[in-house]
Amino acid sequence: MAHHGLGVRRSVHSPLGTPQVEIAQAPGLTCIRDAKHRQGGTVQVTRKAFLAFVKAVKEDRLRRD
Repeated sequence: MAHHGLGVRRSVHSPLGTPQVEIAQAPGLTCIRDAKHRQGGTVQVTRKAFLAFVKAVKEDRLRRD
């Protein structure tokens, strides 16, 4: 993830207390990568799509029963 000048945030809600995901904001984009395997690449989505995903997670709408 090229994050020059971007603030990278790490997840704080992980079971082992170690960050699992890193997130960086760019104009109009949210960049997401695995904190333990940074060389594995980055997923880039629009900010709107990322916010919709976060909302769905918080509302528990992604559960497969």
